[in-house]
Amino acid sequence: MRSTAFSAKEISTLEISRILTRLGFTVLPGGEDTYLVHIPSWRLDIEREIDIIEELARLHGYDKFPTRFPRTAVKSAISPMRTKRRVCAHRSWRSVTTKPFR
Repeated sequence: MRSTAFSAKEISTLEISRILTRLGFTVLPGGEDTYLVHIPSWRLDIEREIDIIEELARLHGYDKFPTRFPRTAVKSAISPMRTKRRVCAHRSWRSVTTKPFR
């Protein structure tokens, strides 16, 4: 189920149907682990599949989902420009600022 890819938690088929029906959506089985969802006309905020998944997560309860932190690469506290300056200084290069022509 695609909602698992975004939320890391499987919500039962019955729970999905119950939540979306309460919100005014029409839910029909669409195949293996898929649904045909008709969006009510007054729900102008629902544009994509992720909006429906967000509604499911919100009403199921965010507190019921496991906490996981995003994986990030360790970044240096030194800015890239400062690193470049250090490399140039190590090579004995000098910085020159020229005055504009008048």
